[in-house]
Amino acid sequence: MSMDYIRNYYDVPAKCGGRIRYSGNRQPIEGTIVAAQGAHLLIRLDGDDHEMPYHPTWKIEYLPDAPVAQPLTMWVITQNPSDHPGQFVARQWIIGGNGNSATAEHHVADTLDQVRAMLPPFLTMIPRDPRDDRVIVESWI
Repeated sequence: MSMDYIRNYYDVPAKCGGRIRYSGNRQPIEGTIVAAQGAHLLIRLDGDDHEMPYHPTWKIEYLPDAPVAQPLTMWVITQNPSDHPGQFVARQWIIGGNGNSATAEHHVADTLDQVRAMLPPFLTMIPRDPRDDRVIVESWI
């Protein structure tokens, strides 16, 4: 039998890597689902170095997945950058996760107002910091 079988037959959200709380001992303890074995889940309880079989519905509470941090999207407007001399460019940046990086998404215009009009709605402007590169005009989040 498989993890799919256990999910469907017992109507539980079991999955490899999923977190549970087992309350069949004196103190509830959390653990991680490692695999399926027949109609049982192989679970490694926190602090143990091996997994044991557990019935999918007996004293098992399925914990929600940990929230995944979403990176921040930001637009940086530059004036007269080397790849578009004499123009304004709004580039989308992804901030966070594995560092900061520009995406391929960008807009080019002749004036600041034109390039601002190309930005997505409902953004907030952050003024240029004196320490920013001299081509940066402003940023939007």
